[in-house]
Amino acid sequence: MSTLFIYQGLITLCASFISPYLATAIINDICYIGNILITIIGINLTFNNIIHIRVGNMLLALIVSVVYHIFS
Repeated sequence: MSTLFIYQGLITLCASFISPYLATAIINDICYIGNILITIIGINLTFNNIIHIRVGNMLLALIVSVVYHIFS
């Protein structure tokens, strides 16, 4: 239980330090991609034997969206 608290606290602390440097468009894109990944996890849990989509392979999309906004 305490390890989970430490991870969540570190993620929240890092997010509060990074947030002034991120534009609203970047935050919106990260939220959209996160919602899609959560939806895919739900699809995997619902249709366990029929469909299996590898969500871990799609985590790179979070970084790609940030890099896209930096260079555009």
